[in-house]
Amino acid sequence: MDAQTCARVARVELGTLNSWVRRGLIRGMTVGTQGRRRNIDPDTAIRIGIFAELFRFGIPAVEAAIFADLDLNPHAKLLVVRRPNDEALRDAAYASLAVTLESYDQISEWVRSRFPDRPPTILAVINIEVLAERMRRAEEEQWSQEGKADG
Repeated sequence: MDAQTCARVARVELGTLNSWVRRGLIRGMTVGTQGRRRNIDPDTAIRIGIFAELFRFGIPAVEAAIFADLDLNPHAKLLVVRRPNDEALRDAAYASLAVTLESYDQISEWVRSRFPDRPPTILAVINIEVLAERMRRAEEEQWSQEGKADG
């Protein structure tokens, strides 16, 4: 799909997407010639969608870029945990972490096992399957529209 369609489906401005690409935050994308159409493959479109969701959630861009690359299994659930910002955890190696799980049932089990004494206060789950389907439909619509314009 083209960058404009991808940005629309990810609910970001095209300039924002281009800024992320210029900063090297979207793996597999490089700055191209200005004004030329950029085609985005399905895996990259999904990573952009994940990145956009994480960024809106408040995950710093550098972390969001890492988390968006964790797993492209279209049936996975990407769980992002924001650690509380308090004295006891200030020296933690991370402010947030992410893991991919296959089902919603695994999420509570994983959280309980990882944080038995002090569960995190904020969790976000990105359903990659829904995001991938949204990107796939947008790409089909784009090609359908372009086919009508050519015909």
